[in-house]
Amino acid sequence: MRGNRFLARLDAKADRRSGVFHVMNLYLEPAVRKKESLLAALQAELLRFAKFDGCDSVKLHAINHIDS
Repeated sequence: MRGNRFLARLDAKADRRSGVFHVMNLYLEPAVRKKESLLAALQAELLRFAKFDGCDSVKLHAINHIDS
């Protein structure tokens, strides 16, 4: 979320045994124009959340765009 707009949604699962936080699907909202900058900003936040959830790394499996 940036300001009052949603930028993406995700479907995730923490595999604490292997230490991997799996983002099965990342769904980008139609308003997202700069995918690379969003992913760069999101990467640090996902890793921080993964560590909170008992994982050491993040694996992004798929990126999808939500059609308006």
